[in-house]
Amino acid sequence: MALPAYDLIILSGGTSVGGRDFTQAAIDACGSPGVLVHGLSIKPGKPTLLGLIDNKPIFGLSGNPVTAALTFQLLVEPTLARWSSVSAPVRQRLKARLTRNLPSPGGMISYIRCRLEKDPEYADGMGNAEVCWLAHPIMGGSGLLSTLALADAMLCIPANAEGLREGSIVEVELLK
Repeated sequence: MALPAYDLIILSGGTSVGGRDFTQAAIDACGSPGVLVHGLSIKPGKPTLLGLIDNKPIFGLSGNPVTAALTFQLLVEPTLARWSSVSAPVRQRLKARLTRNLPSPGGMISYIRCRLEKDPEYADGMGNAEVCWLAHPIMGGSGLLSTLALADAMLCIPANAEGLREGSIVEVELLK
């Protein structure tokens, strides 16, 4: 077992909901308290697992590349930064106009990858300088690595919203 040799464990894959998920049982068998959380109200990222054994955190991330990247950014990065007494990375945020309707399941935070483009309406610098970008949502499942490669930014749809309308001004967080 790797636990005694390391300060934290990050697993990728094997954290799903159902009979084929052996990760939770394996972690629980290693010590207490074991799994603390199995499942988050985020999309993608619902099957994420958080555990603790001998005061060492265990992160169980999805095997889907987009989900693993997102949950690493949301959970693991801040933990590593705090432990190393450095500030977590601060990603630039900006406002953009949404180019299509985006549905979202209520009660769950949804993270949507998007491609940014200068808004031609504001290209001459005469418009509202605060909103001069278009956010083009990149649709596709969390197993499609190309959706992450094509994305410039990510936007968040809050749990209390059932989606966003085309033309809405949204805040996006730059990925690159």
